[in-house]
Amino acid sequence: MALKILLLVLLVVIVAVVIGKRRPRSTSSADSAERSRRSAAVPPPAAMWVCAHCGVHLPQSEATVGRDGLSYCSDLHRIAGAR
Repeated sequence: MALKILLLVLLVVIVAVVIGKRRPRSTSSADSAERSRRSAAVPPPAAMWVCAHCGVHLPQSEATVGRDGLSYCSDLHRIAGAR
């Protein structure tokens, strides 16, 4: 009888250990490193400018600035000027 109780207790301990290892831990360093990697991969939003000729919105890095200080989407629209 004591042997059966001992085996039952041992079985419960083994099952608890297996379940504990299978459960994902949200506070683990690997999980936080994964979250940091994902957030670092997202670029910051770009400043958007409006073409003074046609009104299209484009990133500041792609805009062409004319002598008048206005932004344009292309050299052709810069040459044509503002509307």
